[in-house]
Amino acid sequence: MRLRNPWGNEKEWNGAWSDGSPEWSKIDEATKKQIDVQFARDGEFWMSFEDFFANFTQMEACNLTAEIFDEIAEMTGVNRATETSPEEEHQWHEVMEDGEWSS
Repeated sequence: MRLRNPWGNEKEWNGAWSDGSPEWSKIDEATKKQIDVQFARDGEFWMSFEDFFANFTQMEACNLTAEIFDEIAEMTGVNRATETSPEEEHQWHEVMEDGEWSS
């Protein structure tokens, strides 16, 4: 699962699938690029569903649109710049889906 700490870049998951963890060596570079894996102190992290289920009791899905992300970045100090190009900001692409969640 790809998650983001909305309060900043100081707290990220440190277990399996965290930034730079050994599990990522099993994934080829093309796949990592396709899913936009970045190891940066940006508040974003990955974890297995099993670890998510074991560590969280509640989840809220938030829709942070590209229009308001600059304001949120100012409030939290989180910048989506990459380590390879720190001055470059992330380019957002908005997609809207209509449907429902079902078990």
